[in-house]
Amino acid sequence: MDSSGSKRATTGKGDRRVNLSLPPGTVEKLLTERETEILRLLAQGFTNVEIAKQLYVSSHTVKNHITSIYRKLGIYDRVQAAIIAVQQGLYRPE
Repeated sequence: MDSSGSKRATTGKGDRRVNLSLPPGTVEKLLTERETEILRLLAQGFTNVEIAKQLYVSSHTVKNHITSIYRKLGIYDRVQAAIIAVQQGLYRPE
């Protein structure tokens, strides 16, 4: 974490600063109901194919939703998405 409160995420393309501390209720404001549902399943560790089967959609549709989630939340990967889902109370790991 740096002085601005952002956590540092490292990717193969270099370092990117990502703020993983979002105010409560941010996800509900930014994401559609379907995106929130997919984020919840993603945080539980399901793959795109598994999510697609549960929601009766194609894996391509799930991928599109996940891309939209990343863009709206300003994140770059599933781990960051899962962290935000837990912080926002969408999923409680056991």
